[in-house]
This record gives sequence, C-alpha cells and structure tokens, in this order.
Amino acid sequence: MKTTTSGPRTKVLNDEFNSRNFKLFEKRSIVEGRFVDFTEFRELDIERLFEVLGWKSFVEVKEQVYPRLVKAFYAHMNFNTCEMDVQIVCTLKGQRIELDKEVISKIFEIPDVGRCVHTYDSWAFNGEAMSRIIMERDSTQGDDEEDDDAIPPKPKANELPLRSRILHHIISNNIIPRGGHRDEISFTDLYLIFCLLEGIRTNLPFLILHKMADGNNVARDPNLPYGMALTRIFRYFKVNLDDETEISPPKSDYNKTTIKLMGYKFQNGRWISKKRGRVEDEEREEDIGGSSTQFNDGAFNTLHGRIESLCTSHDELKLQVQNGFQNLYSYVDTSMTNLRNDLLQQLQANHQANAEVQAQILEQLRHLNFRGPPPSL
Repeated sequence: MKTTTSGPRTKVLNDEFNSRNFKLFEKRSIVEGRFVDFTEFRELDIERLFEVLGWKSFVEVKEQVYPRLVKAFYAHMNFNTCEMDVQIVCTLKGQRIELDKEVISKIFEIPDVGRCVHTYDSWAFNGEAMSRIIMERDSTQGDDEEDDDAIPPKPKANELPLRSRILHHIISNNIIPRGGHRDEISFTDLYLIFCLLEGIRTNLPFLILHKMADGNNVARDPNLPYGMALTRIFRYFKVNLDDETEISPPKSDYNKTTIKLMGYKFQNGRWISKKRGRVEDEEREEDIGGSSTQFNDGAFNTLHGRIESLCTSHDELKLQVQNGFQNLYSYVDTSMTNLRNDLLQQLQANHQANAEVQAQILEQLRHLNFRGPPPSL
C-alpha cells in the first residue's frame, strides 16, 4: 500500500496529539504483548503447534513500544468491517496507514488463510468434543452415558492442564490481548486453544484487525492491544519514531520461569505439578507404611482439595502481582513523560507570548515622539 505525506509537521502534531479525541485515549492502558521463547517449552511441543498454523512469527515479535503513537492510532482510526475482511485507515505524522488482511499478513509473515472468526459462541454445540481435547481427557474417560449430551462447564484457567494453560496465556497476551487477570477464559480463548491443539486453520490477520477495531471502543475493551506489534506496523509505513518516547518490551518473556510460577517443576524429563508431586510422595509413604497407618479417605480428599486450591490461588496471585507491577511501571513512565512534555510546551508557549508582547511595546514606543532611544525592557 502507498503512504503519503500531507501538511506541515506542526499542524499534524496539533491535530493528532492535542485533539479532543486523543485526550479520551490518553489515560488508557496498553497491552504490549510478551515475547514467547519457544526453546523453553520443548518438552511441551508448543512451538510445533504455532508452526502448523503459521502463527509463530507473530508471537515472537519483540519491539519497543511508543505509547503516544499507539494511543493516537486508536484515537484517530477509521475502520470498516465486513464478513470476510476488516479495513483500518489512520494518518500519523503525515503518513497514511492502510491495513487489511493482506497487509497484516505481509508485515508479520503470517498466512492469510483459514476461517474468519473473531468471536466464538458455539460451546453449547461443540463443547464436549472441544473440552476433551483442551482438558486432555481420553474418550473413554468422563461421564456416565446419561450425561453424554450434557454441556461441559467452561473451565477456569487454573483447571487447565499445563500445555493448554500456557496456550491460554499466549492467546490472552498476544493473539487477542486484554488487560487484567487471566483467571477467566472466554469461549473465544477456548476455541483458539482447540484450533492450536488440533491444527485447525483460523485466519489470524482477520482476528488481529477485529481486535484493533475493538480497541477504538472503550465499551468493548478499556485496554489498547498490540503495543509491540504496532511498532512493527509504524516502521512498515515509515512513521517517524525519532522524537517519540519509547517503553522497553516487557522483561518477563514466556519461558520456564512462567511454568514455575504456575506451580510446576521439571522432574524426570517432564513437567509435573508441585501439588501432584506432593500427593505422589504421600501415597508412596502410605504404601511403605502398610496397614499400620489408616487414612480417612473423605477427610484426606477434602484436605487435599483445600491445599490444592490455596496453592493454585498463590501461583495465580504471583503472576497477577508480576503483571501488575509491569503495568504500574509503564503507567508511571508514560504519565511522567506526558507531564514533562506538557510543561515544556507550556514554557515554550509562555516564552513566545512574552516575546510577542515585548515586540509590540517596542513598536508602539517607536511611534511616540520621545527624545532619545526608548527605554530597554
């Protein structure tokens, strides 16, 4: 697509960064995205899942983030949606940005193929089959025959097996980013996990464009997605980044530390839940002790359930605190930058106004019939 330049830079800055519409977006948070280090997940075979769908290059994007440009992009975008495509148009610093599926595919080297879906609401029809794949349950496991047609409940994030849980984190941070905690799973999240596990083609460019369009509407999404990905788009359309304040990408990549924070440990060539490891140790001790030690199964299961719930909540809390600090640092950095820019603009405006007043006074004094030079100001 062509890029064009229009108007002097001063006018562009006034239009884009001082407009009423921009002020509405100035305080909104940005979801930058997180780099996925696939080499850390070899035992889980996650890299292959993204390679099959051609999504690997998108979740490996790692760029600086330019908050002011991101907010201006969402504040001033115009978009048009249809059943099979989304077109987004925005002008930043005189450079016209035009996005559609073909352009997104080219910029991020991801295929423009597959079913065009941006929301999923068919859990009631396909939930049983999807749940077995996502929860890694064998077809012979499960409910009695009378419950075969029952709709499975939507799982919580901490109920997912490890591989599905990591996929959910990557999806909710990179594919369809959103702020806040990751405890709840949307039906669209579940559908995308299912697509990755089963190799079902879904059109990622279409999904990205729809999520960007949602970012223009605070009622749909209070956070602005794709912070790092937008930097790649700005560079593609040659938007000037030299005078912009940047934020470094999040330091916490998706790696083995992420898995450990979820409550897992690597043992005997595989990842196992720390809670499961404790239960296995207790069962082994029971076998060694023989019949001399008696357990009340009901009490034991109740106690184990409470301990498991506490451990899971603790692991989720650690992740939430880590993400919360990252968001806080980004917010403070952006706020201080905006305050500094506002003060500089005010000082420049005051200096220019004082200079103009002095020039007017001197000009008036020159037209008066004073003897001698006018007094110095």
